Amino acid sequence: AQSEEEVVNAITKQNIDVAVVSSNIAAVLYNKNDKGFYMAAINAFGKISVIESGTSISTVDDLKGKTIYCQGNAGTEAYVLKQILSSSGINSETDVTIVYKEDASEIIEILNTTDNAIAVMREPYVSITVNNNDKIRIALSINDLWNQINGEVEIISEVLIARKDYVDSNTPSFDEFLNEFARSVEHANASAEDVALVLDEYDIFNKEEISSVIEVCGLEYFESEVMQEMVEEYFKILYSNDTSSIGGNLPDSEFYYIHNLG
Repeated sequence: AQSEEEVVNAITKQNIDVAVVSSNIAAVLYNKNDKGFYMAAINAFGKISVIESGTSISTVDDLKGKTIYCQGNAGTEAYVLKQILSSSGINSETDVTIVYKEDASEIIEILNTTDNAIAVMREPYVSITVNNNDKIRIALSINDLWNQINGEVEIISEVLIARKDYVDSNTPSFDEFLNEFARSVEHANASAEDVALVLDEYDIFNKEEISSVIEVCGLEYFESEVMQEMVEEYFKILYSNDTSSIGGNLPDSEFYYIHNLG
């Protein structure tokens, strides 16, 4: 599996036309590349947790003075974590040490080999890690903490994006692709074992590990006006806390692809 950084580089260099990325990265790409991308669908809501190989964390305040491992320095986990820390009066630059790792496997290795290590991760990595090591536990639900601050606005972790020049030249086939993509999300939730076999075949996850945790990954599909409304509310929160999280500007309506259902 490619890292998000590799995926972003590939679509920016026009080596690929369509990709799944963190929602805020989609906005950054739009703002930094002459509005050359569409957001076409939401495909996952983040299920994010603070996990630890110890028992020291029971509140956000307990994170003060600690080292926290976090996957990626520019994606969903990073900015959501910073907002939650800030809302509890904890400065993410001076009161904690956040160590960013590009690959989740690096963080899992640290948790498995280091006592009292603390990490912020999303599913399915959380459940896989906890299920494989009884010394690692879920300490805090980031989603619960987020909703306490932001009400019913959900953490939108992953979205489907596409290059505008490709979509505008291939609209009928792209619309059909979206239909298939929506069906694949539905199938993933209904047939976890089938999905596990595919992920195992491509060396992304071990089928025994992933088949039991797909249901907690927050896979859902939303598009067009519903997607736009949900994402705009989410982006307003990210923007109000850190304008750079979405590339400096709230994307305009041209960012959101309206699917022609035909």
